[in-house]
Amino acid sequence: MSSLRRPLSGGPPRPAQQPPADPARELDETRAIQAALGRTFLVANGGGFAVMALLAATVGNSFGTRVLGVLPLGLLLCLLQLALLMLTAWLHERASRARVDPRTGGPW
Repeated sequence: MSSLRRPLSGGPPRPAQQPPADPARELDETRAIQAALGRTFLVANGGGFAVMALLAATVGNSFGTRVLGVLPLGLLLCLLQLALLMLTAWLHERASRARVDPRTGGPW
């Protein structure tokens, strides 16, 4: 008999992956999480846009007022709205990865 032993094939047994108890319920929970994240994103960005549109309709003349050197107030507010959109998009993506991808087995 050889002094070298063959390793056991396959190693230790792996625990069996159990399917979810009720796939329909799991899917409903995932959809509810995605819907809640979408509503939050919509309220934050839609609310900011609505405030901007309301201001433009009521005090539109003051949007031409220079506030920071040569930067008009209207442009400053648009840049702030763009920053809000980018921030909430990043937060939405981050929350989706944390809450939805683990449930679906996503790559993140």
